[in-house]
Amino acid sequence: MLLVFIIFSGRCNKPVIIEKPVIVRDTLWMKHDSIINSKPQLINTIHVPPEIKYLPDTNYEKLLAQYREILSLYLDKNIQKDSLKIDSLGYVYVTDTVTKNLIKSRIYDYNLRHPVITTTIINPPVRKTQLYAGGSLQGSVLYPVNQISGGFLLKNKKDQIFGAYTGINKDGQLQLGISSYWKISFK
Repeated sequence: MLLVFIIFSGRCNKPVIIEKPVIVRDTLWMKHDSIINSKPQLINTIHVPPEIKYLPDTNYEKLLAQYREILSLYLDKNIQKDSLKIDSLGYVYVTDTVTKNLIKSRIYDYNLRHPVITTTIINPPVRKTQLYAGGSLQGSVLYPVNQISGGFLLKNKKDQIFGAYTGINKDGQLQLGISSYWKISFK
């Protein structure tokens, strides 16, 4: 009995196994496409002296040709496109419509990808004390059933299993027993 007490008391001092949570990180690339129309506002006008080719000519026909050329440059709609690379995220395409020396409209067309990082923490199941009930049949070649027993197993938070059982053998004698089980891990 003293040996059984020493074995059971030595196993009871085992520390509780604390499992760490599992952290899973995943990166998902989100894609955004859109078109934004805007009309820029005039903030300031800076007057620049004219180039020599735009000075008025004394000949009426040449003056009229100069006027039509300047009028055409002033009233024509000029559409300008540009693209801007934003690191590895994508591009922004800019389309400007210029007339009468003003930007009449601006269109931003962008195609961007940006990462969304999700972190999932999976906590291990909480260890708790569990109680099991069951029974067994024992036998041999001569006597297929020579003992019937029933009992309880207790599994604690430290993954230790203790058991107690009682049974009757083929002669009708009462059998009592205790048991203990060790967890075997293969690493």
